[in-house]
Amino acid sequence: WVVFHESARVGKKRLAAGASFHPSGAKLEQLFERKIEDLTAKLKCPMLMGPCKGDHETCLVGGSVQQVLQKMDIGKTCEYHAFMDRAHGFVTQGDVSKKEIADSYESALEKTEKFFAKNFGWMSGLGK
Repeated sequence: WVVFHESARVGKKRLAAGASFHPSGAKLEQLFERKIEDLTAKLKCPMLMGPCKGDHETCLVGGSVQQVLQKMDIGKTCEYHAFMDRAHGFVTQGDVSKKEIADSYESALEKTEKFFAKNFGWMSGLGK
């Protein structure tokens, strides 16, 4: 949710791309009586989305957030990778002592690294 707001606010001047696993933006926007689709339409940099089980329907693959992104110039560079067999929070709070969660966590990080490398350039090979 924060990366969506920052992308809308500062855009490519200060933010090259963003990643959001188990996105909470739709629920948080509802708290302020706003729609996630309106915020999405203001994004200025590509996003990697990793929805999972229990996430709001607007953020799922094929949901309204993805539909809005696909109509935008940045839509060509946005990516969606669903983790529907994982519960909300698995990247930040998952029990990585369990192999299946650790594997999904590693997959999410790998996808993020590749996405950022495409959009940041200088990140290619980081941490190796």
